[in-house]
Amino acid sequence: MREHALVGAGTRPAGFGARRARPNAKPSATGGSGTRPYAAALCFILAAALAPAAAAQTQQDADRFIKLLQSYDYEKLIGSKVIETDQQMAPPCQGERKIEGRQLVAVTEAPQFIATRDVPVAGRWLERMTVRRCGKTVRHNVFLQASRVRGLHAVVGFPGESRADLDLQFQIGKQVVANARRTNAGCKRLDIVDISQRERTVPPGQPWTEIWTSWVCGILVTSEVRFAPRPGRGIDYTVR
Repeated sequence: MREHALVGAGTRPAGFGARRARPNAKPSATGGSGTRPYAAALCFILAAALAPAAAAQTQQDADRFIKLLQSYDYEKLIGSKVIETDQQMAPPCQGERKIEGRQLVAVTEAPQFIATRDVPVAGRWLERMTVRRCGKTVRHNVFLQASRVRGLHAVVGFPGESRADLDLQFQIGKQVVANARRTNAGCKRLDIVDISQRERTVPPGQPWTEIWTSWVCGILVTSEVRFAPRPGRGIDYTVR
């Protein structure tokens, strides 16, 4: 059995809005020409993303990581999870969903390999994938973690661009959804559909603000989330 057969994949925990299958949608997990230009520029992007963790990774492991990111099985893993999640959380939409691009955003723990496996036995990184649907584009964040026991595990976070890590996003998401639900207590179809940054650039360690948009039975509701880093004590936040 190939190692990729043991790869695990997950989506967001239950409780962030109703999930409905879209039987008329036609998912496209590979996304045509959008993924291959990514592979051509991968070495440059990877060097920047790996910079904080480079000291912990050998050149051989770095080369194997590039090979993994360019592999068909890896693209299929994260592409299929993103399309599946987009079908479940997005407002109803006819037509094909298509992945138009991928970006390696950050490597927070340098991937480590052993000789007998094609996937890492350790490592954490974040990818962002752009999906075209309903005449617009949406960005999905995919958090990946490799371990010796579980193999490679992918979790699709909230769409958009948040600076918060996965655990913090889930904490904030519960409060954002609760606030949005108050606008229509009877709504059963609610989810977070976008996150955007208020400030274009923020110096490290400084406060920042994000706008979280929820879809509530056809109505878009926005919440303002303010983050305040506390050195040595994590990040405080308020939702308005």
